[in-house]
Amino acid sequence: MAIGDLLNDIREIHQIGDDTPERMVHQNSTPGLMARGICVLGISDAGLGYKMVRPSPIMSHILVCFGGSGRVLVEGQWRKCEPGQAYISPPYRLSAFETYGRHRWQFAWLWMWPDKWPVKRPSSYLEPVDPRQLVTAIEGLYREVSAIPSDSKLVEMWCHLAATHARRIINPADVADPLWQLWATVDARLHEEWTLERLSAEAAMAPEALRRLCQRTLQRSPMRQVTELRMRRAQTLLESSPAKIFAVARMVGYTNVFAFSSAFKRWSGKPPRECRSA
Repeated sequence: MAIGDLLNDIREIHQIGDDTPERMVHQNSTPGLMARGICVLGISDAGLGYKMVRPSPIMSHILVCFGGSGRVLVEGQWRKCEPGQAYISPPYRLSAFETYGRHRWQFAWLWMWPDKWPVKRPSSYLEPVDPRQLVTAIEGLYREVSAIPSDSKLVEMWCHLAATHARRIINPADVADPLWQLWATVDARLHEEWTLERLSAEAAMAPEALRRLCQRTLQRSPMRQVTELRMRRAQTLLESSPAKIFAVARMVGYTNVFAFSSAFKRWSGKPPRECRSA
């Protein structure tokens, strides 16, 4: 359907099909969701022909892509939605999303009551995110609710985690760095080779989505953040260990000691040898 046709003849469409398995948890299944203002949440593996159009939904909506790709309607235009992107929609505003071509599309999603989940923007928009925490929380909640018997304490824990990660997506200022898990992984493996492509794969995000999110939260590119972590570790090692400078360089991912020394001086303003404890 062309954009003009969609906007001229907007109607409610719920087209899921037999090729789209979904795992859902409704608020009636657990008081933990109802108490947090979440009507229903789930994970979908959308196949050919999947389409949702809601001209004036009464609830806020989050869709977080973690695999494949689909497309979403933003300000009257179809935009590609890839891993590491969230489609966020306020209540009473048009939202539309669908698969296209033969692409499958994996995403987590929530429908929330707007009195507890206000969306600050006036229309649907795309936002770069780290999808992993929300996906893990929804999968954990679904598994525990489906278990026989289920553990009410674990259900409550998963509800809390799903709501917390969803709120961080709607209000990213509530968390200093939503990519903390990625940087923890990098920090533990600083001696390894890191590229933008590897960082993107580790974060389960498209490279451009990762770049935008990192720039927004840290005011630097992903590779500059890797350098920042390497230089911090190098400074600690230089000040607190007897390791030779060439050994420190290797520990933080540099095979060339001169390249390491130059990078360290640019970062700290002084050469590595001046960081040695007296």
